[in-house]
Amino acid sequence: ALGKRLAFGLLQRLGSDYTRLIFGLHLLGFFLAFLLPSGIIRIFILIPVGLKLIEVMRLPRDSRLGAAIIASLICGTNYPSAGILTASLPNLVILGIMETELQQTISWGAWLLFMLPTIGILRLLVSTVVILFLFRPTGSTSLPPLTFPALPPMTTAEKRVIAYLSLAILLWATDFLHQIHPTYVGLGIVLLYFLPVFGVFSFEKLRGLNFPLLFYIAAFFAMGRALQESGFNTIIATRVLQIVDMSRAGWFGSYYLLILLTLPFSALMDTAAVAGVLTPLVLDIAQKAGLSPLGAALAEAIGTSLIFLPYQAAPFMIAYGFGHIRMHQLVRAMVTISLLTLLLLAPLTLGYWHWLGLI
Repeated sequence: ALGKRLAFGLLQRLGSDYTRLIFGLHLLGFFLAFLLPSGIIRIFILIPVGLKLIEVMRLPRDSRLGAAIIASLICGTNYPSAGILTASLPNLVILGIMETELQQTISWGAWLLFMLPTIGILRLLVSTVVILFLFRPTGSTSLPPLTFPALPPMTTAEKRVIAYLSLAILLWATDFLHQIHPTYVGLGIVLLYFLPVFGVFSFEKLRGLNFPLLFYIAAFFAMGRALQESGFNTIIATRVLQIVDMSRAGWFGSYYLLILLTLPFSALMDTAAVAGVLTPLVLDIAQKAGLSPLGAALAEAIGTSLIFLPYQAAPFMIAYGFGHIRMHQLVRAMVTISLLTLLLLAPLTLGYWHWLGLI
């Protein structure tokens, strides 16, 4: 109910204009990325809202506007999420391996500084423009008036959820002051949800926890550690440096090559798995080439966010399964957004990092 309350509240303020609707749906997805770390959970909240919107507008199943609504929610919550440390699973895998291998970390606020302006905000705008262009309805772009079902007053549980999520964002944003790791902040907030008096859920809810996902994440760290201990990363890193002379590539070429390095891996496996396998290798290459390990890790994070096809990331496949958007429509939007990121936003981001002194 809280998800619907937030969504309907935003959409009722957008009016009946196509451009404002698509931009508002992107904003909704992006806003949830700050609150909910799991892209899959965000999809399960957002897509039903989109389906309700399609129902309210009485759109046929093959409507271009209906496809635009679904595409806006999918792309708006997944592509810009790479700009937020806790909003993307590959980000957290990269952070964990970097801390294990180099005993070096990056704060939530620092990640926001380096990634949010371009990979977060500008990418949100790029996605909005792409969806507006690719799915523009034929004829008038005026929409029928939107009327949503009345919702009951906000419950105490909903107010607590908002308060605890706001506290989490505040603690994440100020971790450079209190030095509490983002992971511990997240665990602390989860604990608050289950407290007997001040919590929101009963311990019975723990039975529904997705434990296989936890093992799935742990497997990424194990894979990366195994590759590092076996010497595989050193061999491959040496081979890559023999093929590509990074001393001649300059600062821009070196980090751009690290972004490109993720693409063949992403074609073969889920992006979170790519982060687990590739991060030790990227860090090894960075050390041998005299590059900033942090800059290399962030470059890899950009690479893992270049999702061209739905099978590369579970949230896209789950969202597609709800219908109202055809595979060729979704693929065309994904390829366009990822190509624009690779050709425009990635170079702009590297220039921004150079200006900040990161690389």
